[in-house]
Amino acid sequence: MLNWNYFYRYENNFALAIFLRIIFDDFSKFGVFDFLPIAIVLNIFMIDIAIFYTDTFAFPFVSASLYYFFQYIWEGRKNKNLIICGLLIEIGSCLKITVIFILIAIIIFLLTKDLYI
Repeated sequence: MLNWNYFYRYENNFALAIFLRIIFDDFSKFGVFDFLPIAIVLNIFMIDIAIFYTDTFAFPFVSASLYYFFQYIWEGRKNKNLIICGLLIEIGSCLKITVIFILIAIIIFLLTKDLYI
């Protein structure tokens, strides 16, 4: 029996339930009805993809944004470098929201070192 109250409260899990239903239906066509091992393997696979996607793809944007920020400071505060830094932070934060912490750190640094934009 499906408890619909759970999906009303946590609607973000509804798409996952539909996805698992499709996967389990496909395996049941081949006579596999023990879904626990399938769910475990699928869970491991999805965690590996999630870690690879968010961390690995976001890291170059963090490194590059810090590079352009330091270029901004070392080259006499050329706004071009700061704009590139901001764009890289924006793109990186679309991949992993924690990249925005680089922006917070830069703002704190600028406010404490009297290097206003």
